[in-house]
Amino acid sequence: MSVNMVEKLLHDVSVSRATAERFKTDFDGLLVKYRLTEDEAEMFRSGDVRAMRDMGANSMLTMGFWMMVRGPREMGEYMKRMRRVEG
Repeated sequence: MSVNMVEKLLHDVSVSRATAERFKTDFDGLLVKYRLTEDEAEMFRSGDVRAMRDMGANSMLTMGFWMMVRGPREMGEYMKRMRRVEG
């Protein structure tokens, strides 16, 4: 797994509305550019921002990504996912 490509996609979605829209409408097509593993792609599909952080991705990138994809009204859900307790 490569945190570099995960962070690149997080960044690109965070700073580009066009990339964020493509993420929502053509996820598989967008992924070709990033060469993610299936596990990494699944983190994005499921919105598993905690797993992204746990693999080493910057938390500011995960938050920016979340804001572009899910919107500011979903920040409570973002915080719940980031605080997820393994048990």
